[in-house]
Amino acid sequence: MDALSPTGGIKQGDLLSPYMFVSCMKRLSQLISVAVDNELWKPIQVGRKPPKLSHLAFVDDLIIFVEASMEQVEVTSTCLDFFCNNSSEKVSNDKTRIFFSHNVNWRVREETSQSIGFQRMDDFEKYLEIKLHHRRVSRSSYNHIIEKVHQRLNVWKARTFFHFRDVDSY
Repeated sequence: MDALSPTGGIKQGDLLSPYMFVSCMKRLSQLISVAVDNELWKPIQVGRKPPKLSHLAFVDDLIIFVEASMEQVEVTSTCLDFFCNNSSEKVSNDKTRIFFSHNVNWRVREETSQSIGFQRMDDFEKYLEIKLHHRRVSRSSYNHIIEKVHQRLNVWKARTFFHFRDVDSY
């Protein structure tokens, strides 16, 4: 009997692909947490008492929060390189962006974005239709989301109504 030797990895669109990605992201999350616990990674703090924020993972995206300094660029690059070398995953330079808080001076912005090699963006617009960076949250901040939900509910109601009407006519 011949030995079975796999020749290719899991391709995008494969049913196992999302599970493998989640497993990989969990490993990267653990790696970042270890760096935070060892006080190498300096996460951000958005208030006086909330926990510090180092990263958020959602679906196939990762948002990393770190102090804007050359030392932290080194720590972040080391973590990402270690992860990529051990997982066969790659960071997409085309899709990856770096955003700075408004209180980071322009020289630090230039140095860090050039050093890490990611394109800098000056406006952190929206993520999944939700505005992420805003001054003050009000009811109007989320009106566009409420409107989309209403539109989708109306479409669903119309489809459901016509479906039941067709069934009743038999």
